[in-house]
Amino acid sequence: MSTKSELQLMLKKFGYDLNPYTSKETLTNLLRLHSKALEKGINVPKMNDHELRCCLNEYNITAGPVINHTRAIYQRKLLEAITNENSEGADDEVEGNDDEFHTPPIPGDELVKQKHEDHSLMNAPSTTTFSAHSISTNKKIYNTIIHLENGVCSQIIHV
Repeated sequence: MSTKSELQLMLKKFGYDLNPYTSKETLTNLLRLHSKALEKGINVPKMNDHELRCCLNEYNITAGPVINHTRAIYQRKLLEAITNENSEGADDEVEGNDDEFHTPPIPGDELVKQKHEDHSLMNAPSTTTFSAHSISTNKKIYNTIIHLENGVCSQIIHV
């Protein structure tokens, strides 16, 4: 049985450029679909952009432009269409408990907080103003949100 990194390398050698977060089961499925497509005489990763798009159209798959970011998606869709199978596998298991995830403390974090407290601009209130046009009253509305040290104050003005 191959490891995830071995499967990624194998598919990369064939010409597939896959997301590093693709699950091991999906990689195994893609390798199987690739073999089935080769048996039918179709080498998907060797197709240029035009050939890939034309082949997708032959299988009634609507395709946008084939670029670096969409190529892997269209290759998967074509493999699925050629073999009439789904390539999606289950997500990889993650070791550890998600509920116990904590960001480790940053060394010297207390020093940074102290510097922020000593700096007058860091503690000054900041404001954000949004404007809109009221359909019901046909007036301009300004909503000013004031961010204070201990909370947020919102003020709505109709003009």
